[in-house]
Amino acid sequence: SFAKENDRRINVAIVPNSFEILKEKVPRGLPLVDEKKEIDKFYKDLEAFENVKTVDLYPKLLETSGEGKQVYYRTDHHWTTAAAYEGYKVICREMGIAPSSFETVKKGSIRDFYGTYYAKYKGIFIKADTIEYYDIPVDSYLINEKDSFDSLYDEDKAKIYDKYAFFLRGNYGLAVIKGKGQKRGRDLIVIKDSYGNCLIPFLTMDYDSITVLDLRYYGGSVKKLLDEKKDQDILLLYNFAHLNEDNNFYKLIK
Repeated sequence: SFAKENDRRINVAIVPNSFEILKEKVPRGLPLVDEKKEIDKFYKDLEAFENVKTVDLYPKLLETSGEGKQVYYRTDHHWTTAAAYEGYKVICREMGIAPSSFETVKKGSIRDFYGTYYAKYKGIFIKADTIEYYDIPVDSYLINEKDSFDSLYDEDKAKIYDKYAFFLRGNYGLAVIKGKGQKRGRDLIVIKDSYGNCLIPFLTMDYDSITVLDLRYYGGSVKKLLDEKKDQDILLLYNFAHLNEDNNFYKLIK
């Protein structure tokens, strides 16, 4: 219904989870959904809508993993910043944008990260993860139309247990990012889950503003918001597992 009621371009990017890309590390005999097959089927169904553009992230993530790079955290269900950057480049190219280079952007790291998997199984001798990030400057970051910051990152979150909340300062229903630097003449709406938190900072280099929507926490009218931002690109960015579990998609047509 969302695609049918919107004649503007909707870009859809579904991120496979670690147990799809890293199948060789999954215990033998464990029953799993064939995520690639299901994503391909979902994308095939979306071909009925001429205004929907699908982004296949599977090949690039598989290739990156094959190069020996860490694509997912060991102790957490999210993809790493390195993987998100590879995903960002694929998304940009599919949306007709030349990906930005981050060679001159200061890079930082947060050590001793124990994520959601570790919270479920606190085994002994588990090696901590390290979160990497790019210190990408922005003009402003407005959360829920009331709290404004000059950074996308919350350094205090780096000191607590849930260190992934460092990205975008956590999950909020509505946020607006104003990019820094020269005007690009384009704006973006991202409808996302938490996988988007470490990818969205890269997109701030390519758009003047980014409106970030998390349907889990947004209580306003998405239809009204989209009507107010008719000229903005739309990107729906979800990981496969959450795409199948989220019961908030009805909000897209409210």
